[in-house]
Amino acid sequence: MNFFDQQDKARKKTRGLIGIFLLAVVCIVLAVDAVVLVVAASISSSERDMAMPTWEWLKQNPTLLVWSSLFVLVSIGGATLFKMALLRGGGGVVARSMGGTLVSPDATGPKRRQLCNVVEEIALASGVPVPEVYVLEGESGINAFAAGYAPGDAAVAVSRGCLETLTRSELQGVIAHEFSHIFNGDMRMNIRLMGVLFGILVIGLAGRQILRVTYHGGSKKDGAPLVFVGGSLMVIGFVGLFFGRLIQAAVSRQREYLADASAVQFTRDPSGISGALKKIMAVSQHGRIEAVDPEEVGHMLFADGVGRRVFATHPPLEERIKAIDSRFDPKEIRELAARIALEPPPMDAGPAPADAAGTAMGFAAAGTAAIAADSEELLAEVGNPSWDHVAYAELLIDAIPEDLLDKARSVQHAVDVVLALLLDRDPAMRQHQLAIIESGMGPNHRQRVEENLSETDALPALHRLPLVELAFPAVKRRPRQAIRTYLEVIGQLIRADGDISVFEYALSKVISQYLEESIRPDTVDNGHASLKQCRKEASALLAVLASVGHEDEAACRQAFASGMNHLFPMDPASYQAPANWVATLDDALTKVDELKPMFKQALIEASISTLAHDGQVTLEEVELLRAICAALHCPMPPSLSARG
Repeated sequence: MNFFDQQDKARKKTRGLIGIFLLAVVCIVLAVDAVVLVVAASISSSERDMAMPTWEWLKQNPTLLVWSSLFVLVSIGGATLFKMALLRGGGGVVARSMGGTLVSPDATGPKRRQLCNVVEEIALASGVPVPEVYVLEGESGINAFAAGYAPGDAAVAVSRGCLETLTRSELQGVIAHEFSHIFNGDMRMNIRLMGVLFGILVIGLAGRQILRVTYHGGSKKDGAPLVFVGGSLMVIGFVGLFFGRLIQAAVSRQREYLADASAVQFTRDPSGISGALKKIMAVSQHGRIEAVDPEEVGHMLFADGVGRRVFATHPPLEERIKAIDSRFDPKEIRELAARIALEPPPMDAGPAPADAAGTAMGFAAAGTAAIAADSEELLAEVGNPSWDHVAYAELLIDAIPEDLLDKARSVQHAVDVVLALLLDRDPAMRQHQLAIIESGMGPNHRQRVEENLSETDALPALHRLPLVELAFPAVKRRPRQAIRTYLEVIGQLIRADGDISVFEYALSKVISQYLEESIRPDTVDNGHASLKQCRKEASALLAVLASVGHEDEAACRQAFASGMNHLFPMDPASYQAPANWVATLDDALTKVDELKPMFKQALIEASISTLAHDGQVTLEEVELLRAICAALHCPMPPSLSARG
């Protein structure tokens, strides 16, 4: 099942959970109404004639159950909306609420540097922005999660136990597992599910709090009514707990098997993720999470944060391991536990395989040469990275000068590195652009940009977009208004000479897309539009790609027709050269991002068909395609196919 199928499945599953949620609400309302009936039946004779049946009394007070039902509905709805409002800040908010400590992109401690390196490599290999990285310092068990509404808003968190217990290859397996959740739409579904779960659990939480307050203060006689109310709410809370676990199990169990399999494909090392799962079984804390209620977050964790239970959020660890390693013997766990107690995990480097390294070096040598155009291969890579891409990412990072890489990871210098990449080689135009930077951001930024120019000018075109992606975590940590100013300056820089190149557009589109997602993460959603509704914009996008990738008009028409025949074989439109390709493409991308996943797949297939019509695709065109995929929230790894 490919990336688009998984996105569509996640979208449908989210809709399907609405039914379970509504059933949970109905059951909770009925449970509360039952308690109200018990209270009504026990009202003293001073309130009513004891000979009067309860149902007769209710007939004289018909609004009692209406008000109690309304109160429950308002409580559940209000709690759900309240929780969702708290989570509007996205992945970083979730990580911090669970006790996560942000790891700086330029961290130097060996374990944290290793963690950041693994995350950077997998992010570059995947074609997604490098996420924020957090460590749950108070959690000694082995666990992790990814949270956020969109790739530009993602945060990846690991427990302290992961850093202290796992080898690099095992850590890589865990991180690859979490990136699978980012690709497949699980991350957005999970963060919304947190709000839903809080809503149906809030009655029980209220009962627990009432009992806690009653226990710590007041006499037993005066507190009896409160004990009854608190106890009743706790019992009702078990109804919400039952449905909460049912929802979590429906969401998580099969998706965990898929993420495990994706991690094996990604790392080409089954022992990595299986080793991490074995260690969870071996250590005494397992994957337990202590800082927050695991009932609210269990569905988004790498391992069940509670342990074995009815409607567990995850498949049993033994079954997950056997799905990866059929020769697994549970007797291994006892021996592993003894080794963990005696030996710290080695800081193994995990070099790239020679075949992947050779492929990546060949592509680097090709520079801006044409890439053999295999449209099926390019499409298969969307949301489906492999170990070759990871090895390639390692080589890309190693090829960037260390000083420039350190600056890209620095909150103070990252923005200036990206600005330096956008400056024109013409001396007069460069001075004009530097003046724009000084006017918009101040003389200090101009000075730092000038200091970077010698290294950014020498940087091959192949390394520029990856450097932008590496700088993203540091850039997004700046204040929101500073980010807005930064985006305005980027727009002025690429428009300064009146001629926006494909590289300038791709770079600015990628960084602006990711930063906008980080500023307003909760506005990103799965699309619901059809191709018919976006026909005009889809045609405009293909016209831009045809005009960018082909020189003469006849070739443009043929390339456009190739793409349109893929989308609308019965009614293809005629080619019209875009007057302003940048504005046309911006407008088109805003609309086609509303497409359903299956239609996004068709559009990307048509885009590749358009670009590859002449049998080859330049590096510039591949980067433009990656920018388009980023705008459609369909991560595309860097292409590894090269023609020397």
